[in-house]
Amino acid sequence: MRQANEEAEKIKARMNSSLELAARDVVFMLREKLSQQLTSLLNWKVGKALGNEETLAGVLREVVTAYAKAGQGKNRLYR
Repeated sequence: MRQANEEAEKIKARMNSSLELAARDVVFMLREKLSQQLTSLLNWKVGKALGNEETLAGVLREVVTAYAKAGQGKNRLYR
């Protein structure tokens, strides 16, 4: 009887270990898939936004304005 209980405990420990590894793998795979989907979505959104001339012109205006403000009071064009 004792030997059967010990064997059952060993089997239970192996099953728990296998379940923990499987859960870890599922979490890892889910994280990878979500990361891939987010990257794909962001690339699509950014590409779409930058493909729009009005959006691109607005971004350029903001960058040039910020650059000009950062350079006010300086004699040089570049830092």
